[in-house]
Amino acid sequence: MGPSDRVGSRGSRSQSGSGLKGVAAALLDADGRIVWWSRSARRLLGWAGAEAVGRSAGALLGSRRPSWLIP
Repeated sequence: MGPSDRVGSRGSRSQSGSGLKGVAAALLDADGRIVWWSRSARRLLGWAGAEAVGRSAGALLGSRRPSWLIP
């Protein structure tokens, strides 16, 4: 993966070299807001990085939380 894998305008980071290839992942700040969203998170949960970054993880996942996700 390369520069085209950058997600979101705030906290943009490339997945290359991060060891997260194929992993649905998000980074949250101390307030629970999403600062980074992986491409795999988009595929799994349906939100693009631009939609997810800056939002509250609880608010974003609360309405669509998969049944297998541990609370």
